[in-house]
Amino acid sequence: MKNTFKLIILSLIFLGQHAFAQDPNFHIYLCIGQSNMEGPAPVEARDTTSIDPRFRLLSAVDCPELGRKKGEWYPAKPPLCRCNTRLSPADYFGRTMLENLPANIKIGLVHVAVAGSKIEIFDKVGYKAYLDSSAAERPWMISMSDQYGGNPYARLVEMALLAQKKGVIKGILLHQGESNTGDVLWPAKVKKIYNDLLADLHLAPNSIPLLAGELLNADQGGKCASMNSIIATLPQSIPNAFVIPSQGLTGTPDKLHFTSEAIREFGKRYAGKMLELSGIKVKIGENSKPGDIINLFPGGVPGARSSGVKETSVNGVFRGVTTPTLEFFKPENQNGTAVIIVPGGGYGVIVYQGEGINIARELNQKGISVFVLKYRLPDDQIMTDKKIGPLQDAQQAIKYVRDNADKWGIDVHKIGIMGFSAGGHLASSAATHFKKSYIENSSNTSLRPDFQILVYPVINLGDSLMHKGSRDNLLGKNASKEDILLFSNDLQITPDSPPAYLTHAADDKVVDVDNSISYFEKLRRQKVDVEMHIYPKGDHGFIFKHKGWMEPLFDWMKRNNLVK
Repeated sequence: MKNTFKLIILSLIFLGQHAFAQDPNFHIYLCIGQSNMEGPAPVEARDTTSIDPRFRLLSAVDCPELGRKKGEWYPAKPPLCRCNTRLSPADYFGRTMLENLPANIKIGLVHVAVAGSKIEIFDKVGYKAYLDSSAAERPWMISMSDQYGGNPYARLVEMALLAQKKGVIKGILLHQGESNTGDVLWPAKVKKIYNDLLADLHLAPNSIPLLAGELLNADQGGKCASMNSIIATLPQSIPNAFVIPSQGLTGTPDKLHFTSEAIREFGKRYAGKMLELSGIKVKIGENSKPGDIINLFPGGVPGARSSGVKETSVNGVFRGVTTPTLEFFKPENQNGTAVIIVPGGGYGVIVYQGEGINIARELNQKGISVFVLKYRLPDDQIMTDKKIGPLQDAQQAIKYVRDNADKWGIDVHKIGIMGFSAGGHLASSAATHFKKSYIENSSNTSLRPDFQILVYPVINLGDSLMHKGSRDNLLGKNASKEDILLFSNDLQITPDSPPAYLTHAADDKVVDVDNSISYFEKLRRQKVDVEMHIYPKGDHGFIFKHKGWMEPLFDWMKRNNLVK
């Protein structure tokens, strides 16, 4: 009886400690070090756009000028460390991780770093002696430490414990050593900090990887490059430690810090190692960089009007697109199949990251060459006929990929189109209106996609099935019956329409599932090969919630000789 009572008490204590809802798909990383981790490099415009909403930062300090409060989660937009720091390797670590992980995974950062500091500043016991002695000669360092309550290690633990209420700590990123150059005890000091952290965070010994980056390399004339030979011995002290090379990464004139471009590449290298440890091999270099951007109409966009509309991007969502482009994502092992992705957004925005880049990475894993289409959004200010503007961009994308297929190792008979939501309407428009060219096509290149993949698509623009926002944006609020019929793509199917794969959720409250059902029925009646997967629940945008939704798609592609 006493033993039973003790077990009950222990169970209650355990439940009390873990009563929070921890999401196993929210991966947390701790980022520590000195200036090169803190963020030494200038932030450029490209560093603040197209940030995946799944990339989050737990602010370790109050930054009223950034609208951030200590202990609250925010989009991981630089600066990540403190209010006035700059670009950190952690920025592109998170981006690269998400580009190569399933869509249901989120990345969170806890970022604590102090420029110019020795590793001793993170010693649980010895930090105070360090701050009171050698660090005292650098008042700016004391000021930085004070922003962490005078104890950077304690603040790191405080924030990490808070982060554990939401997610799971998966690793530690370290870049430090310039101020400890020549210190042969550095690996032992890092080991103590690592062990203390794991103990204070209730993690098993040696249970998470520690990634330590090299200092500015000798090939760049790095002043502290000799420290890299000491950093190289860290795995001998910590079995789960890995060294991230800095070879070839350019430095600033002070020969201590990395340039912005080098910081970006360094972050990708950290991510490459972490992905490798997770069983995902990514070639850091050609395939980890953003894709080649192709201007679809270098000689001038057809039907364009001069306007003051400017393109903007916030959290990977585009507005005001006036220059249509393709972004090419090349797989490591090409199989000859190509897919043009058309992200959705109700013809009002383009969900470029979530329904474009993230999907491209998944398809790349299967050897598929991918082109993400950034198309013009229908707007009378920028085009003479807004109802055909997006279709012109889709047709030009198909023509461009087909005309250049040999250069990219693509089979001209395996070029398909894939659309989401309103992007599904545009993709199905390309698949049903290909006999009429809305672009200059004197070469008579086939504008017919070889297959179509439609994900919760807008199909019919009639009153009973339409998504009102998409119809109003494309055709206007007073659309004619003729235009409604013309762009209700289930009514435009012929026996020549390309084979199709459709997927939708039955409880979709934004785009009625009957859009997909109607398209399926019309294709079937015309004896066009079609397969449809309807999930009972998931609502609109279910791809962001349901892992594995692409498996039936890949099975269909395999049966149609599009993947192996």
